[in-house]
Amino acid sequence: MSKKAVKALLAAPDLSTKTGRRDLALMVTMYGTATRIDEILSMKIQQLHLDAEKPSVNIIGKGNKIRTLYLLPKAVAHLRKYIKEFHGDMPEPDSYVFYSRNTRPMGKMTQPAVSK
Repeated sequence: MSKKAVKALLAAPDLSTKTGRRDLALMVTMYGTATRIDEILSMKIQQLHLDAEKPSVNIIGKGNKIRTLYLLPKAVAHLRKYIKEFHGDMPEPDSYVFYSRNTRPMGKMTQPAVSK
């Protein structure tokens, strides 16, 4: 994608809504890590290392292979804001980063929900 296309895509979420802020955090994280949608949706709080010298996330991919991906400062900033708003000051390590509204933090958000 061109820089212009990425800017347009990241400008699409309505940041005045909670859903829009969630969508932007999801999109920035996906773009910054180049992960598959299911890898992002399967990500739990304990996999994030935002306060490390080199912030990173441990992604569990196909075949349960774990790979460490470093996060850009913009992704770290969006994730910090998102986690504070959606998970509070003391997030449960086993909760999904991007969770379903119906099942709350212990239920994984679905791909159809992201598409919607």
